[in-house]
Amino acid sequence: MARAQSKRWIWAAVAFLGTWPGIAFSDSATVAVSSNFAATARGLVEVFEAQNIHEIRVATGSSGKLYAQIQNGAPFDVFLSADMARPEQLVAESVALGETLRVYALGRLLLWRPKVRAAGGRSELGSSPGPGWLSKNRSRHVALANPELAPYGQASREVLEGLNLMDEVRPRMVFGENIGQTYAMVATGNATVGFIARAQLPTSDQLDGTVWEIPLALHLPIEQGVVQLSRAKENAAAKAFVAYLASDVAKEFIRKAGYEVE
Repeated sequence: MARAQSKRWIWAAVAFLGTWPGIAFSDSATVAVSSNFAATARGLVEVFEAQNIHEIRVATGSSGKLYAQIQNGAPFDVFLSADMARPEQLVAESVALGETLRVYALGRLLLWRPKVRAAGGRSELGSSPGPGWLSKNRSRHVALANPELAPYGQASREVLEGLNLMDEVRPRMVFGENIGQTYAMVATGNATVGFIARAQLPTSDQLDGTVWEIPLALHLPIEQGVVQLSRAKENAAAKAFVAYLASDVAKEFIRKAGYEVE
């Protein structure tokens, strides 16, 4: 009897303190993150958790797949997409909170062709970075993310169409489900060249002579949107993480990772 009374007292105290101004309790949230932003998101979470009492879990995938999972009831609390269209659609469907919708990063697209390893060392690329890397005699396979699932894939398709190279390149296209898989195809040599996110090659030694930074005029802006899901309206961790993404500290972290920030 005494133990039961003690438990009731403890729970009553917790309930009371939870309503007391200035008292905060830890919470946890699951953030669905598009593949291009996965590494950056994990870094942001590490900094966030070091400064907060909340816990953040990260789930990654193509924006299209994560969007479909959210529509089917996946237990995500925040969605960091590689576009704005899908977060906007979730708001329109009342699945996400419109007041939390904003652009958290602007992505840049690269055409990447690693230096080829040859006997006795690394060979030169043989041509200057640019559209010429897409020609038949320069590339056996051209990798891009699935345009139906990944916004970076859609931007890649726009580039090929803008350069009038779609018909020439189509027979040699290989698709990754997301930009992470596209990167892997090129890194492993399964594709000669591929469209990837600039944030996937952040260091200068990787960029030197091996990439063509796609001119912005060749594709629509890659506006990456964040939104808090309606199911997590009262989730303190989700609220705090969304607010953190808008902070100067987070923006500088995102900028250093290879993105542009508004």
